[in-house]
Amino acid sequence: MKKGIVGALLLLGWAAGRAVAQNGVPAATPPKDASRYVEVDDADHDFGNILFKKPVDYTVHIQNISTDTLTLSNVTVSCGCTIPEWKRGPYAPRDTFSVKIAFNGYADGKFVRTLTLLFNDKSHENIVKVLCFRGVGYQKLPVAQDNSMDGMDDDDADTVAMSKTEQQRMVKKT
Repeated sequence: MKKGIVGALLLLGWAAGRAVAQNGVPAATPPKDASRYVEVDDADHDFGNILFKKPVDYTVHIQNISTDTLTLSNVTVSCGCTIPEWKRGPYAPRDTFSVKIAFNGYADGKFVRTLTLLFNDKSHENIVKVLCFRGVGYQKLPVAQDNSMDGMDDDDADTVAMSKTEQQRMVKKT
C-alpha cells in the first residue's frame, strides 16, 4: 500500500513538472553577480571581542562601478538583532554611497550575521551582494595577557596598568 501511494505521488509530481515546462512558463532568472556592478570596502567585517548586549555598528562604503544607474531596492538581514540604515538611490555610475549596520550585541560566544543588498539596474534585473560581519560576544571581556607597554608614555602606561588592575578585581569578585 505504501509503495502505491509513493508511486502515485512521484507520478503526480512528474506530470505537474512536465505540464509547467510545456506551458512555456519561464523559470525565475538567477540574480546577477554584484562584483561586476558594485565595489564594497568592507564586505566581511570583524568586530572582534564585544561585550554582551553592548550595541556596535560600522559603515560600509559602496561604489557603483557599472556603466548603468543602479537602485538599492532592499536590504535584508539574517536576524532582528541587526538594523541597517540605507537610502534607496538611484546611484549613477561612479557614485559612492554607504550603508550603516548596527548590531545590538546580543551574542554570547562566536557569531556571524549577514545582510543581503538587492539592487536593480535599468532593465530591472536583480543584482545581489551579500555582506557578512562576525565577532565574539562575552559576558565579561577576557583580561589581556600582554604586559607590553612599548611605545607608551608614562601617562598611558598608568592608565593601562590601572585598567588591568580593575579588570583583575572584577574577575576575582566572580
